Amino acid sequence: MGMAVRKDMAGAQARAWAEIGRPGTWLTAAERVAVAAEARHAQGCPLCAARKAALSPAMVGGDHASLGALGAAETEAVHRIVSDSGRIGKAWFERLGAAGLGDERYVELVSIVAVTICIDTFRAAAGLEAWPLPAPAPGAPTRRRPAKVTEGIAWVPVLLPEDRGAEDPDLYLDGGGGAAAAREGQYLFRAEPGAAGDDALVGFAGADVSDGAADGRL
Repeated sequence: MGMAVRKDMAGAQARAWAEIGRPGTWLTAAERVAVAAEARHAQGCPLCAARKAALSPAMVGGDHASLGALGAAETEAVHRIVSDSGRIGKAWFERLGAAGLGDERYVELVSIVAVTICIDTFRAAAGLEAWPLPAPAPGAPTRRRPAKVTEGIAWVPVLLPEDRGAEDPDLYLDGGGGAAAAREGQYLFRAEPGAAGDDALVGFAGADVSDGAADGRL
């Protein structure tokens, strides 16, 4: 029997989980679900385990044990983020880009992996069963990028508060945009932290962490 969970936390995680199955900014709903499935699968990958144990992951070659639904660069990104994120470097990120994984898709992929692993880990620690992945919803990605972004602050472009236009998402939550706006702009990292820790989760992962009305156990 699992532990009881606060209603606001239960609601936030349930909404974040549902978002995995909805079209994103750059990935389709089916691609988002495939990323989440690969994040779970990566935890049993022999290549990842061997690289994790090695002095350097570059010392171990081979192919990932994957589900086969993602391209090679996306599979590598998911597996390394799941298994060995502490040794990810800019050169690795740039190789992914050269292999065809653009920064927009990369950041959305990171957010999905983060949500999947965080919620799975939480539920396991609470003695609760893992949720099944959501079914992909119909629709297309927005494929919208702000007109003015700043390079060089992070590995990916950043939308600074003073550069946000009327059509840009409210990543800083200072104009009432809420979770829907954060989802639209999830491919750009914050240039500075939000006013509260919950805001950071909204802006980075596209998860609504406002007080919810969900009841029961998570």
